[in-house]
Amino acid sequence: MPNNGDVIALKAGIYQAEGNLQEAAKLLSDINWQTPSAHTFRIKITQLRLERNLGETVRLLQARQTQFHFTSEIDKGFNQFLLAWTQRLAGDTAGAKATAEQARNTLEQLCKDQPDNSPCAGLLSLANAVLGEKNSALKEIQRAIMLLPSAKDRVIGPTLEEGLALIQMTFGENSRAISTLCARTRVVRKRIGDRKAGKPGQSLLPLRKVRSASGQARTARRDISRDKPQA
Repeated sequence: MPNNGDVIALKAGIYQAEGNLQEAAKLLSDINWQTPSAHTFRIKITQLRLERNLGETVRLLQARQTQFHFTSEIDKGFNQFLLAWTQRLAGDTAGAKATAEQARNTLEQLCKDQPDNSPCAGLLSLANAVLGEKNSALKEIQRAIMLLPSAKDRVIGPTLEEGLALIQMTFGENSRAISTLCARTRVVRKRIGDRKAGKPGQSLLPLRKVRSASGQARTARRDISRDKPQA
């Protein structure tokens, strides 16, 4: 395999989707806060989250936030949100809200400058959720989904739906969160059935995506049993 960080990280992402965290960890061992690629860095953060290593996740995100030179404001806002969310999961409610406020300040200006930027709206909704602002969070995530639904974008659209489920879970709407994830899985399975039946005009996600969505629903059920919404 070429010594290319992005390629290696993509392979690690496949291992993560398969549940093979040990092999993924080996590939990501050299990824740190200085890694230039935002996507590669996020795969490393995903690895730490799947390992439930919240302490190291916070340390890495804080180092990147304070020492890395971000080339785009949305990458900066994304990092701020990830840090805020991880601090919340780690029980640092005050720290999470302070960081989420920074993320909101970054993302609100971006959304004003780019009102049709659905990923930005999605991140803003999640920052509002960490701040405990349910109505603002739901309003913004619904706006993001309307801007870029799954039927229009097979990558970002489902990610926004996952964001809706995350917000629902944050505010104790656990059944709705599971239903949101399961509905997404059913839609993708239907597209696979249509493709196998030879129906034209169907855009098909890889089966790995379906399995990943199913796994997310199972993970949500496990997390809901242990993660009560914080005030």
